[in-house]
Amino acid sequence: MASTTYATLFEEVALVVYAGKEHVKVTNGGTAAGTIVVADHAFTSHSAYQYDGMGIYYLDGDLGNLAPQGEFRRVTAGGFTASSGTYAIAPDWSAAPASSDKVIFMHGGLSDLEFLDAINAVVTQHYWPRWLPIPNLCPDGDMDDSTLTESLTNWTDLGVGTITLTKDSTAATTLLQRAVKMATGSTDGAGMRSDAINVSESETLFVSVPVSVTAGTIEVELYDVGASAVISGTQNTSDDSNYSEIRFDYTVQPDVEQIYVQITQSGGTALTAYVGWVSVLSSRRAIYNLPSSVEDASYIDAIEYLPEGTAFENDSTHLFEYALRPWITGDDIRDFAGANPQRITVRWPSGLGPLFARFRGADDALTGTVLTIAADTTFANKKAVVYGAAAELLGRWAHKLTGRARGEKLQEAAKARRVYASVMSSLKMDRPTASFATRRVSVPSR
Repeated sequence: MASTTYATLFEEVALVVYAGKEHVKVTNGGTAAGTIVVADHAFTSHSAYQYDGMGIYYLDGDLGNLAPQGEFRRVTAGGFTASSGTYAIAPDWSAAPASSDKVIFMHGGLSDLEFLDAINAVVTQHYWPRWLPIPNLCPDGDMDDSTLTESLTNWTDLGVGTITLTKDSTAATTLLQRAVKMATGSTDGAGMRSDAINVSESETLFVSVPVSVTAGTIEVELYDVGASAVISGTQNTSDDSNYSEIRFDYTVQPDVEQIYVQITQSGGTALTAYVGWVSVLSSRRAIYNLPSSVEDASYIDAIEYLPEGTAFENDSTHLFEYALRPWITGDDIRDFAGANPQRITVRWPSGLGPLFARFRGADDALTGTVLTIAADTTFANKKAVVYGAAAELLGRWAHKLTGRARGEKLQEAAKARRVYASVMSSLKMDRPTASFATRRVSVPSR
């Protein structure tokens, strides 16, 4: 499904909300910071006060994402000059406008922030199919919790040599939602480690880490916190630029109580690599917390596992050559007053591979930030967003009116709402319905 920019959505919502109005999307012809000039509006008989308080949204610029793109102003009292089609605005644009730029005339007292709220109210009701590793003992092992900054909450620099860690969401370097990009100097052992993971003696841990290595060699290790030593052996390495999966088992030995997952540079060649996820499963556990991206356990459609691909380079490095396959799961556990209100029960398919939740997740809200409206995008269905937002805005406009005008505007809102409901129903992308299991119980006879 193609993405749509906020600038496009704003324009199309305005064209629906203001359908039939005299002016909606117009071309500016002036260059003064305190005005908008529309030559076609010159020589009209309109009063200087005709457009008092009307909003003007600066939609685009010929020179790209430059000021005043995305700014909102209102026409001043008595600010229309009929002889030239000039609108005086306040305050001034942050930069002089360019001739031939497009602006939106916003009627009904509506503001740009109301448009943003109405658009996001629809965008965030799109629930997309998604996949994340689950269950997972490694904090932020799905790489989906931390923000796209160098400060990764659950991953720590080992303090060996130099390393830069960033969350990455580039399509060419990411398997799921995000990856961690690792860039090191030329020091063997430089890398990152997870938060500590509590383990029990004799349980078998299964580790899955997909990596794409564009320079150097990467190694995945398990590290005993108490003994301050690597415990997972060697050869869990890859230098392949295409994504490959490092997977291996480890049976927890006596006196090992906490471990780190460490991902490091192996050898003296500087490392540049992408880590898709870090999945750690246990043979002795069946109750797990949900990833933060899963709002409700009932939004999980299925649990699937990744079969083992062909090994190459060494016994621990495997190709991605199979599709995800269904796996059985247990029940979800809800205790909304508990510290962990929702969990899921699932048994690891011993020897088969890491597990993934196929679930429905809400789309992210748009920011509508000045200068980024042409780059701020969503995959939400454009028609649904346009008519859903229009219905909300027409309703707000109606409540500012009285009498017949109010009734007519409410009818327009209802019409837009019917279009929105029809589109969402056909897409089957609206919020999943939380379902609770129904169990038959016996009732004693009298």
